[in-house]
Amino acid sequence: MPHYSPSFLYENPTLPFSLLFPLREDMSTSLLQDNTTSPPIPSVTNTSQWTDSVKYSLSVVLTSGPFFLIFWTLLVVSIVVYALKRREMKRNQHILFILTIILASHVTANLTFRMISELGNFASIGINKPFNLYYSIIGIIQRVIINYWVWHQLLMMAFLCNVFVTTCRETGVISQNEFKRMRMILVSTLIGASIFFVMIIIAVVVMGALVSAEIIHDATSVLTQQVSIYLVATVVFLVFTLTFSIMLNVTGYKLNISLQESVKKLKAKRKQDLWGLSPPESSSSSQNETRSSSVHSKSQSGGAVSFLIVGTNKREREHTLELKQMALRKTRIVQAGLSIALISQIIGFIFIPLIVAWQFNTLFFHAFTNVGLAVFISLMITINTPMQEVQRMFRRNSQISVESNDGNGRHAGESSKSAVMKTCSTPSSSVTMMIGKDMNEDNDKTNDPAQSQTHHHLSTSTFSTKNTLSSGSMSHHEMKDVQSPSSTEMMDVSLDSEIVSSSSTTLHQV
Repeated sequence: MPHYSPSFLYENPTLPFSLLFPLREDMSTSLLQDNTTSPPIPSVTNTSQWTDSVKYSLSVVLTSGPFFLIFWTLLVVSIVVYALKRREMKRNQHILFILTIILASHVTANLTFRMISELGNFASIGINKPFNLYYSIIGIIQRVIINYWVWHQLLMMAFLCNVFVTTCRETGVISQNEFKRMRMILVSTLIGASIFFVMIIIAVVVMGALVSAEIIHDATSVLTQQVSIYLVATVVFLVFTLTFSIMLNVTGYKLNISLQESVKKLKAKRKQDLWGLSPPESSSSSQNETRSSSVHSKSQSGGAVSFLIVGTNKREREHTLELKQMALRKTRIVQAGLSIALISQIIGFIFIPLIVAWQFNTLFFHAFTNVGLAVFISLMITINTPMQEVQRMFRRNSQISVESNDGNGRHAGESSKSAVMKTCSTPSSSVTMMIGKDMNEDNDKTNDPAQSQTHHHLSTSTFSTKNTLSSGSMSHHEMKDVQSPSSTEMMDVSLDSEIVSSSSTTLHQV
């Protein structure tokens, strides 16, 4: 019983070639092959029997083989990294890593099906229809997966753009109206891409079913339809990719500018911390020669408190500076890496329409897209979503500013508090030192963003206490200038002690 081989397996290189499925030619043009004749078996030593399709299949296997190992490695690494760090990850990190694992699994599955189909084609000369049907089904699955991971990359880009845009809005880099417009563009583009790729998948499945059922026999018409589908898909992918790339780079550029300005400010404050202590010490030493011993003790106490405050702020600024510089580097890596990955895939998609002229252009498509996908997945695994760090660093800006202002206010309050310490009795002085200790402990607690509200309330209570202490100290000095040590002065000291004690009780309650 004679049977028919696929049209693209014959020796004639001018016969049309299908991108998706092996096709039988019409009865009038097909070549009858007797079942008693052994078909030519391709081998390394029998290259004269190789057709263009066999050479193509072998070329795909040779060029995709290294990426087969690379993508399987990336898939395993992504799963292991997520399993080890999932407890430390935040919400955005979980989302992005899960999306990365899904993308790596689909790309690996697509490459696996491609290797199976091409190796099967290489070994299937003269095989009957059941294998051709199996080969067609694999072709359908492979093309559906290609369309899906293209859309999946757009989804991940949309997620990154949303994180960038949200960060810009929260830090004041963009206005609320600009934020709404960008979000509308993101959502509209993603919905449009989803609808389009669903239509492409339906077209691929219907075309494969018609070919497998032998309803369509003309390879030329099938090839034309396939190239048309992929040409439109290339153009749409280019448009969507450019849209997301522009938004990603615009928001990333704004974040870079804001981070650079913040780093410059922190470096300037670090220089002020290095040079800010010497002038007060030298000026105080020259003035102490003509002042009394009480004023000398007051300046020493103020200088010690100033040194502690500046030292604490310096350590905070150094730590914040390091984190911001790291976030800035990672943000630039995200922009550069995604741009390289997308440009590589765009170049690969350009070769799809050129398959009509030469079928081996498919190899360039596979090569460029594999490089782009490998860079994309590796980048997602390596950066470990620094967007959360960027958001946290920007949110620390306002807190550092508030803490700096509070530190200056506390420094001014410490001067008046030291005057009370000199004039009050020993028990009241110990209570005053307790207040200073509580203030320092509360200052450490304000480093936690979750306690910022308590910190602001505590700062208000602290400043009111300082004003009370300052007014009490001034009244005491005025009375001391016009009166000698008497019962009136002792009453003032007792009154100051009561004020300090009540202030300490209020702070402990807060």
